[in-house]
Amino acid sequence: VQERISDLLSSSGFHEALCNSLTKDSYTDGLDAFKKDSQVILMNPLSQDLNAMRQTLLFGGLESLAYNINRKVSDVLLYEFGNTYNRYGDDFVEERRLALWMTGKKQEENWNAGDAKVDFFHTKGFVEKLLQKLGLNKGVSLSQTQSDILSEGVVYKIRKKKVVETGLVRKSILKTFGIKQEVFYADLNWDLIMEMLKDQKTKYKEVSKFPIVRRDLALLLDQQIAFAELESIALRSDKSLLKEVNLFDVYQGDKLPAGKKSYALSFIFRDEEKTLTDKVVDKAILKIFKS
Repeated sequence: VQERISDLLSSSGFHEALCNSLTKDSYTDGLDAFKKDSQVILMNPLSQDLNAMRQTLLFGGLESLAYNINRKVSDVLLYEFGNTYNRYGDDFVEERRLALWMTGKKQEENWNAGDAKVDFFHTKGFVEKLLQKLGLNKGVSLSQTQSDILSEGVVYKIRKKKVVETGLVRKSILKTFGIKQEVFYADLNWDLIMEMLKDQKTKYKEVSKFPIVRRDLALLLDQQIAFAELESIALRSDKSLLKEVNLFDVYQGDKLPAGKKSYALSFIFRDEEKTLTDKVVDKAILKIFKS
């Protein structure tokens, strides 16, 4: 599985990083995401820059990004499979992780390519492509991250367990490494993913002979409401006919009341056994709208 994911990332423009498992303990100073009493400190370190075992892959990757950027290689996509180390009481815990770092332009400079920078949605797209490749893209719940590492981002949970966290690395952390451009980071719990794959079942079915029916809704919402909440509500409301929920337009402007936004959603319906009628679809969309 790891080989397959490596091939996918490499073919998508990523380069594999192999960072040192030893790191500087001061990297985690003031960060609540890492507990100081869980850090594994070496008794006889070679230097103060290599005096602790890493609790995260993040900092090793940022060192690699800084090295490249300082040598005028500012468009970098990296990934690393590596272990993190913690101590809980008398127990030493080693976890396997997969990390992604993305910075600079989305693609190489070319006459027919723009100079668009990597953004949150680009990073999120790669994360979801990995989950799809692993067959873990169903039953995923998203929530906003509450991290002092990432200034904005999302947490992916499967079966109520945190599998991925991704987002924009905080400027205060980048400053430590002398990085002035935005860096997007994704941390995947590889051990947990492998555990989930053990009982993952693959099912096949024939392509439906019946056409889809699409219905659109424009909704005026509070700013804090996320699309993931609306998608989850809709899919729970109709588990038989509703196949997809998509967000195809967002409007925020002076014409709307303060604290509001407008979402335009599309709903894709299909019956695997017969052609849908307007009456059936209207009933389903009304149920979703009420929910």
